[in-house]
Amino acid sequence: MKLRSLCLLLALLALPVAQAAPAASQSVAIQGTLQVGEFLGAPGYGEDPAGDHAEVIYYLQLPAPLARELHASGGMADFSPAAQGSSFVQLLVFDEEQSVARTLIGKKVRVAGTLVETDSAHRHSPALVQVKSLAPIRDWQW
Repeated sequence: MKLRSLCLLLALLALPVAQAAPAASQSVAIQGTLQVGEFLGAPGYGEDPAGDHAEVIYYLQLPAPLARELHASGGMADFSPAAQGSSFVQLLVFDEEQSVARTLIGKKVRVAGTLVETDSAHRHSPALVQVKSLAPIRDWQW
């Protein structure tokens, strides 16, 4: 019996481990109104509001759903319906763009970067852009 259990255990360990498919991503340039939001962060992410730290994030409020804004690129097919229909995109603004971002809150901007679909409750929209550049615009450019 012990030998049979050992063989079964070894066989199970030898099975290939299924890996999750990588999240969809693509290089994009999108436009919207730059906003900033405050959310409850670590340690409990809202489970203990008195003990959780405030987490400030930038996001883009889009003038149209994401799939419509990126219709010319055709790259939204790999994204979920939630990401395609989203009118908000969380922005991951790196240090070199932080000072620019602070001056553009509430203004129309063009953001270039890598768009990734999020699958974590820690993210606050179904899609996120890792920002490479951020610049003000006067009007929406379709």
